Amino acid sequence: MRLTRLVVDGARRLGVEPVIEPVMNVVALKVENVELVVERLRERGWRVSTTRKPRALRLVIMPHVTEEAVMQFLKDFEEVLG
Repeated sequence: MRLTRLVVDGARRLGVEPVIEPVMNVVALKVENVELVVERLRERGWRVSTTRKPRALRLVIMPHVTEEAVMQFLKDFEEVLG
C-alpha cells in the first residue's frame, strides 16, 4: 500500500485525482482522453488498462514493483499528460 499511496500522491501533484481512494493495490485515475494516455504509456513499455464505468486509467501495483519503477512511471505519466 505504500507504493499505491506513492502513485496516488504523485498523480495528485500532476493534477490527477483517483476515482476513489484505493483500499488495495489497484488505482483508478481520472484522466482525459484515457485511451490516448494508455496508448502513449504502452509505447513507453507500461502495461496499464482502463476501467469501464467510469472510464479511467487503471493501475495494479504488484508486489514486484519497486519505488524506482513508481517514480519512473510518474515521470513518464507527467510527460504523456504533457
